[in-house]
Amino acid sequence: MFFVANLAPSMERWGATGTTDKFGGTMKFRYLLAALALALSVSEVNASTITVEMKDFQSVSLDGLSPKLLSYDEFDPDKGTLTRVDVDFFYSLQINVATAPQYVASTPIPYSGLLLAETSFQSLNRGFSSSVSSFQTLPVTATGTGEGALAFSFLSYGFSFEPTDPIIPDTPQLIDPDGSGGATAFLIEGSADDFLPMNEFIRGVPIYTWMETSVTSFDPRFVPLTTSINGSMLVTYTYLKEFNIPDEDDPETPPGYEPPVDVPPGVIPLPAGGLLLLGGLGALAGLRRRSKK
Repeated sequence: MFFVANLAPSMERWGATGTTDKFGGTMKFRYLLAALALALSVSEVNASTITVEMKDFQSVSLDGLSPKLLSYDEFDPDKGTLTRVDVDFFYSLQINVATAPQYVASTPIPYSGLLLAETSFQSLNRGFSSSVSSFQTLPVTATGTGEGALAFSFLSYGFSFEPTDPIIPDTPQLIDPDGSGGATAFLIEGSADDFLPMNEFIRGVPIYTWMETSVTSFDPRFVPLTTSINGSMLVTYTYLKEFNIPDEDDPETPPGYEPPVDVPPGVIPLPAGGLLLLGGLGALAGLRRRSKK
């Protein structure tokens, strides 16, 4: 449009429109160019482009003894422009505890104490580490006979990355399922780059992560033995994707065509030729005012 609208002044400078006889007159030639621009814009009105926010969910199962190696697929740039990554954990811990040998007594004596359970998430095959740690204090009751005891931990928390975030994003949001306030979590280091392809020519490389749980006793009479973890980790990729939506009145639109995505309500697609249409109308209006003068 810029080229068409400015063609006539350029030809004047070249001497192509120095008299009104060439090309049927300077003003007529300008009208012809403006009409051509308008015709081009109308031919493009049938095509519309919309940008839709889409989400890709990947769930990883957590089941078995801790630590545990997890893997999930990296983000695929062909799906759109990555805008956000959310990682959410939903899991329970079962901790086996025994009485320390020096505190074993012939008479069973119940006693209670506290354990500190820490879980951490760390990527393994990226250029830097991305780690999240959560801490939760757990009560446990055992006897002085050396028999095992069980402690349980239920925890849900998550964290998010955006491509514009610095290397140390904000503290992740913690969900306290039982309302006790005894659980805390913090983010050590991370970036959205951790979820992008390592090489633009090699896509779909799994991201390997290490999910580990360690238990520390606040009471010397307790000896943590084994810890098992059950639950899931949900990775959500949010990205923007552009779609070309043909007009239903366009003769080239296949019968029964439906857009590849649901257009959000209230969204009016911008015609691809809208700028050309406005430019052509503006050029005609400007020429009309000039001819009146």
